Amino acid sequence: MIYDYGICSWGIAPADFNNDGWIDFVVAVNYSLYLKLNNHAPDCFDHCSGIYIGEIPYLPFVIGPKPPSAAIAPIDYNNDGKMDFLCGSFDALYLFMNQGNCTFKKFFVCEFEGVPAEEKGSIKFWQRMSGCYRESLDHSALSVLDFNGDGYQDIVSGGIQGYLRLFINNKAFITLTNPEWGRIYIFGEKGDWLVHPICKTLMWNVTLVIGNITVRAEGLEPLDRVEFYLDGRLVKVDNSPPYEWEWGVERSLFKKHVIDAVAYRLNGEYGGKYSIKVWKIL
Repeated sequence: MIYDYGICSWGIAPADFNNDGWIDFVVAVNYSLYLKLNNHAPDCFDHCSGIYIGEIPYLPFVIGPKPPSAAIAPIDYNNDGKMDFLCGSFDALYLFMNQGNCTFKKFFVCEFEGVPAEEKGSIKFWQRMSGCYRESLDHSALSVLDFNGDGYQDIVSGGIQGYLRLFINNKAFITLTNPEWGRIYIFGEKGDWLVHPICKTLMWNVTLVIGNITVRAEGLEPLDRVEFYLDGRLVKVDNSPPYEWEWGVERSLFKKHVIDAVAYRLNGEYGGKYSIKVWKIL
């Protein structure tokens, strides 16, 4: 026996996470994630809980007890030779990027909300899906392979409602951390989380911004620059983190916009983009 956590171990992701040539693993235990490093001894692992990575993430509007389960799978998302891992918890998918020294940085990938008939089949890695009910990842499975032969690993996921999904890795190395999808912001301040379901239902799965706000992007790896676009028009180029653009008060009373954050990698290559639909007042 490696270790007795005394509670359910919901998922295990084996990989060489510290690049020493030996297979380690990440384990999801109840509400927490731990990294167990291979000690190269005959029994391979020390009899301890391992290195604490963090809590299993959940979306902020989950009401009641958090489901103590998670599906996890190893993936080298950006082909940098350092193994990352995915964590599917309840109805959302997260990517933990390997920062070296046994540390990981969490990024929100997408939320699952049910699949209308016209959306069944392959979808983009970062694409949100519309629907009227939640798709629970509780007790699901994640499988990672290069399914389309482009050299980047993709994902197949299964959920409790029976849907099987293919996520194609679109090689995006950027995410927007502010504003967040499905939130309400009032002059730069995030609204209470109780507003989230209302915004989501009434605003067609987009974000509502009242007044000015700081639009903020974060790279999944070091970047050369980030370009911000508003409705297809370039509004800011930022060459150093934190990548930000100040979106001020506008003349229009109520209008829908699209914000794009476009990344360029250190070698000059296009690093993908992250888009969000926003309804703006003022």
